[in-house]
Amino acid sequence: MNSMIKNNKGVSLLELLISIAVGSLLIIMLMQILMLSLAAKNQLAQDTKLSNESYLISEKITLSIFQLEAQELELISDNGDVLIIEIRHLYDFTIDPTTFAIVPDYTNPKTDTITLTRSTGIMTYTYDDGTVLQLNDPSVNILDVSTVNLISIDPATCDLAVGACSQGIIELTLTLEIILPNGHPLEPQTFITRILV
Repeated sequence: MNSMIKNNKGVSLLELLISIAVGSLLIIMLMQILMLSLAAKNQLAQDTKLSNESYLISEKITLSIFQLEAQELELISDNGDVLIIEIRHLYDFTIDPTTFAIVPDYTNPKTDTITLTRSTGIMTYTYDDGTVLQLNDPSVNILDVSTVNLISIDPATCDLAVGACSQGIIELTLTLEIILPNGHPLEPQTFITRILV
């Protein structure tokens, strides 16, 4: 029995403590990298959602104006809270049955309306038949610093600051913020889009 070799080698308490400390530091570093990655992913998702929302608002307006075949636009009112822009289709073209000339037909005018209500953060497009389309997603607020401007293409022939014009540019300067399901808003961003009418 005395011939058995005893091996007293093992891990000392100091070596064990150093191993635990190094392992803990590595785990902390990996957790920080994971947290930074998640924060970057969330920020990218927020930026993408706001950018997409701005794009969708302008595309909905552009499509609606195209379908209306707009021939005139005018700023109706902007009292600081509610901004209203009318977009009109005044006439169609028909062929006169006796002269076979192409003449305007004023029997079916249509007027659509863009409304920005700053106090509620909602922008709508109202069609001539009374149908209302909310342009922004309910989870995205349009902040009260947002503006919609009408820009004249040639102020010498028609000035949108004075009245209705047959052509112009709708400039949307929208400051958007996402509202989380718990009701907390995320950091707002501003987007500028121009729509030629």
